[in-house]
Amino acid sequence: MRRAIFEELLSGLHTFGPYCNECGVIAVINVVGLTNTTKDYVGFSVQNSFLTDDEIDEFINGWRALGVYVQHFSEERDFMSWVLSGGYQTLRIANKFVYTSALNGIGPGRRALIPSFCNYFGIPTLNSDPYACAINRHKFHWTRLLSTFGIPVPRTWCLSSNGGWEDGLKPPQGTQVIAKATYEGSSLGVSEDSNGTFDTRLHDTIRELANTLNQPITVQELIPGFEAEVPVIFLDRHVSLGTAFLSINGSVNLENTILTYDTAAENLYRYTTETHLPGAVPLKLSAIAERVAGIMNYEGISRVDFRVTKNGTPYVIDISSTPHLTTNNAVGFLFTQAGLEYRQLLSSLLFSTIRSGNYCYSSDQNSNSDGRNPPRK
Repeated sequence: MRRAIFEELLSGLHTFGPYCNECGVIAVINVVGLTNTTKDYVGFSVQNSFLTDDEIDEFINGWRALGVYVQHFSEERDFMSWVLSGGYQTLRIANKFVYTSALNGIGPGRRALIPSFCNYFGIPTLNSDPYACAINRHKFHWTRLLSTFGIPVPRTWCLSSNGGWEDGLKPPQGTQVIAKATYEGSSLGVSEDSNGTFDTRLHDTIRELANTLNQPITVQELIPGFEAEVPVIFLDRHVSLGTAFLSINGSVNLENTILTYDTAAENLYRYTTETHLPGAVPLKLSAIAERVAGIMNYEGISRVDFRVTKNGTPYVIDISSTPHLTTNNAVGFLFTQAGLEYRQLLSSLLFSTIRSGNYCYSSDQNSNSDGRNPPRK
C-alpha cells in the first residue's frame, strides 16, 4: 500500500467532494440475470466477467452515497438506443459521464464498443480511449508491444484458431506453460488441463481449446512463484495504488498454481499485502505498472498483473484497462487497506477523469434533481 498517493487522493477529494452533486454517471455494466448474452462459449461463459446483482447494487449505491446521479443499463444496445433517442442530451446534469465494463458477446474488440460509440458522439467517459480498450483484449499483441518497450514479459507464443503457430514458433518441449484465451479476461478458458509441461498431449489440448473458443490461444511460459495485481490511477501522471498479492488455498507463494476459470468464478482466492519477498519488490512492481499504464495510454483506473519469482524477478502476465471496481477485487482491497470507504474509490475515478480532462465544476442553470435516484433498469 502506498500511503502518499492515498493522502494525495484524499486531499483532492476533499476539494472535489462538494461538486459531486453536479455530476452524473451513466453505467453500462452487464449483470448476471439481467443481461441476455448475445453469444457465448461452450464450457466457459462470458458471464464470468459480469457483475452479480449484489455487486451492481453496491456500485449504484456507492455513487448515490456521493450525491452523484446514476443511471444503469445492463445491455449495450439499450444504452445506445437511449443515446440515439436523445436521452443523454436531455439529461439535465452539469457534468455527465459514461462508465462501462460491458463486453457482452464473444470475439475481439468488445471492450471498445461503448467507448468508441461515446467518442463518436462526444460523450465523456470514465474509461480509457477505444484503442487502449481494444488492444487490451488481445493478449498476444500487447505482450509483443510491451516487450519492444523493454517491459519484462514471459516468453509468449500464439496458436491460431486454424492450428498454426504465429511465426512458426512454439514452446520448446518440456517448457512449463499456461494457455489463455487471447480475447478474454476473468481467466476464461484457463483450466488445470490447459497448463503444465508442453508436450504432444498439451499441444493437442491447446489446439482443442482454440477450436472450442474459435480464437487464437496465447501461450505464456508459466512463472513459478507469486502473483500480484497492481492498480494504477491517472492523476496528471500514472500512479500505482499499491500491490495486492493473490492467495490461493491459503498460500501466497503459489509455485505453479494458477488462477483458473473455476477459481475466479467461485471467488476462491484472497488478497494480501504480506509476503516474504524482498521489501523492494512492491516498489519495483509499482514502477513497472506505472510505465505500462503510460505506454498503453490508460486513463482513470487500470491494473497490471504480475508473476514474481521467489527471488523477486517480475513478469507482466496481464493488463486491464477496466479492472473490476467491486470491493472484493484488488482496487477495492487496497482502498480498504488504506482505511478508505467504497464511495471514495468511486469518487477517485470521477476525480481522476475530471482533473485530467480539465472539465469545469460549474453549476448548470438547467440542472434539476428529478430522478436523482431513478429506478435501476
